[in-house]
Amino acid sequence: MSEESAGGAVTSRADRAAAAAEGWAEQLAGLGGRSTLLHFRDLKTGTLDLAAADAEARRRLVEGHPTPVSRLFPHEPLRSSATRSARAVRDKARELADERGLQTCFLAVGIATWSDPFAARRPTAPVLLRPARLAQVGGAGSDLLVTVSTEAQVNPVLLRSMADQLGLRIEPDDLLDAAGELRYTTVVEKLREFAPPHVVDGFSVAHRAVLGTFSNAAVSLRDDLLGAAGQLASHDVVSAVAGDESALAALRHRESRSAHGVRELLVVDADAGQEAAVRGAAAGDAVLLGTPGTGMTQTLVNLVATVVGQGRRVLVVAARRDDASALVRRLDHLGLGGPVLDGDERRPRAELVADLGGLLRPVATGDHPRTGARAAVSLASREPDLEAATDAVSARRDSLAAHRDTMHRPREPWGISAYAAQAAVAGAAEAVRCAARLDGTAVRQLHGERRSAARAALREFTDLGGLALGPDDSPWYGSTPTGPAAARETADRVVRLRDRGLPELRDVATRAAVEVGLPGPATPAEAVGTVRLLDRAAALLRTFGPELWAADLDALVAATADRAWRREHGSSLGWLTRRRLRVEADALLRPHGGARPGGDRSGRADLHGR
Repeated sequence: MSEESAGGAVTSRADRAAAAAEGWAEQLAGLGGRSTLLHFRDLKTGTLDLAAADAEARRRLVEGHPTPVSRLFPHEPLRSSATRSARAVRDKARELADERGLQTCFLAVGIATWSDPFAARRPTAPVLLRPARLAQVGGAGSDLLVTVSTEAQVNPVLLRSMADQLGLRIEPDDLLDAAGELRYTTVVEKLREFAPPHVVDGFSVAHRAVLGTFSNAAVSLRDDLLGAAGQLASHDVVSAVAGDESALAALRHRESRSAHGVRELLVVDADAGQEAAVRGAAAGDAVLLGTPGTGMTQTLVNLVATVVGQGRRVLVVAARRDDASALVRRLDHLGLGGPVLDGDERRPRAELVADLGGLLRPVATGDHPRTGARAAVSLASREPDLEAATDAVSARRDSLAAHRDTMHRPREPWGISAYAAQAAVAGAAEAVRCAARLDGTAVRQLHGERRSAARAALREFTDLGGLALGPDDSPWYGSTPTGPAAARETADRVVRLRDRGLPELRDVATRAAVEVGLPGPATPAEAVGTVRLLDRAAALLRTFGPELWAADLDALVAATADRAWRREHGSSLGWLTRRRLRVEADALLRPHGGARPGGDRSGRADLHGR
């Protein structure tokens, strides 16, 4: 498949992919700045040269024995300077390991250089690299323990540069000794044989041992990308990114991977948006963009489980090693770590090879154990209970999704959704809210002239005070705090009344009511009524005394009333009877300070009133 360009040249899909790969390779080559594997230079605190180290301690270190910096440099001021440099190397290596997952702490043995008229700088490339580790020791952490691995590797950038610049194709196996091992002396001798000074201008190797951080990530990625350039055109996604319209159209119209045909495998909780994202990404129809806090890790866990459960492979690449480690930990915790191959550069190569063999062995033998996500899919497809549970969850999810769509669907005649209306009411100022609600029929009728008339009537109703608060609308009606201080004082009083006053009133009223045989109050109003009743009874006792409760009150009232009252109420007491009853009333009043014959009649009036 090819296209005719504007200039008449034919541009094929493979050509587009190759051109894009070259551009991406140039971008990768520029990552990380200067390559320390090709242009090494000594730093004030970023490298540690072992040239001035104690000879015996340096020998033990090179043999693989852990050695403290204080033993390598036992005397001042070299010890303090070496400790600072070692600590800087450790911190940088730890940062790159945690952030990028790169093993960058190495002991570089030998520095090769030569003259290149086409290069801006003279190459200074380490020859052998041995992984190293720096650990803090001592109570105050004032010393560092250096451990150098006995496993060495030839600097790959050195070999590639010699091939590109000098035309010398040297493989790592060409530098092995007779026993098949990489020994520094043998490597240097063979390099000098391949590149003698009279053939390669200025080629030499400086015998140095330098501890520092060396990274080959950008160069390795560039080489891998260029090596796979011929295969990129066969991938629709890569070709689409490279600008091929046919690949983009194939992605858009891929029926077999439509999101409607993908059934996601959710192994951790996910909301509706995350479920839709997993379906779209698993079908190849979506690109996920997420910020911290949006659940990207758990969404990736569900996506990996879904893709692996479909019998496919997925490559997870993270900008930070911690992000990839978090994903691997989540999968291991869920029992899905079986299908995972963790390609951390810090892991020993033997361990990586063993893991890869464990993944490939079942494929080679045809024995596919039901482990991890594949086991979950197999069980879900074979066990009726799990199948029914999955169907139930899907049905409930679809119901919730339908409810969500209904809430957000625009409604006529105003083109707003129910959710938008609720949000508008909730966000409105308190002063414009009211408890009045219109039913659906009334709302549908409010359009055109009817809506204008209803708006005018509502405005008139509001202007007339229809929405104003009244005494029965709010317990705060009539309160007019004059400022923040008055408002705080009022609030404090309400709090004291709630926390202390009302509980005390309830307790006192309940005890008093129980003592006199009355039911206990259930509300503050009943408590106040009970107290008022008992106060009036106490006032009667202070006026009349306890004998009042045994007297004939009806007769006493009639005897102490005036003639008009008796005529109105039909009383027919004789004069002697009234006289006797008045004497009895005076007797009830006299011991308690009440009215006497010829004196104040307030007591009698009070008796008459009760």
